[in-house]
Amino acid sequence: MTGQGGWPLTIFMTPEKKALSFTDQMIDLFWDAKSGGFFFTGNDAEVLIDRPKEIYDGAIPSRNSAAAYILSCLASYTGNQRYRDLAWNQMRHFAGEAREYPAGYAFLLTAWQFALWPPRQIIVAAGGKNSEAEEILDILKKEFFTGIGHNFLQ
Repeated sequence: MTGQGGWPLTIFMTPEKKALSFTDQMIDLFWDAKSGGFFFTGNDAEVLIDRPKEIYDGAIPSRNSAAAYILSCLASYTGNQRYRDLAWNQMRHFAGEAREYPAGYAFLLTAWQFALWPPRQIIVAAGGKNSEAEEILDILKKEFFTGIGHNFLQ
């Protein structure tokens, strides 16, 4: 799909829309609808005797662990139930291997953690100079809250 002047349409998309577009393409090309997980090769590639799935997290996370994390993040940020369902399907599919050797699935476990405890956001909205709002913001800046982001809107 191309936009103005023949440039790929993704050039004109916001980063958020690009992430959603790439994720949808990933699902369409690599998702194993029969048994779960993502194949190493796309369904548009030449036919192979076997379509492998990479699941072990070595020095570099596996594609399946990265996919689980991406799907968990996007499900949290967008509320997209399809992404949430695929993320959980993905994590359940590889849970047995991760249970046997957790150290080999560190990034998959990170995805699992994100899915179980998604981040929360604190938004402090105030008009003009507001000492109470600034006091709250000062506390937020000084303290470390696991999994909580904060914004100050004026």
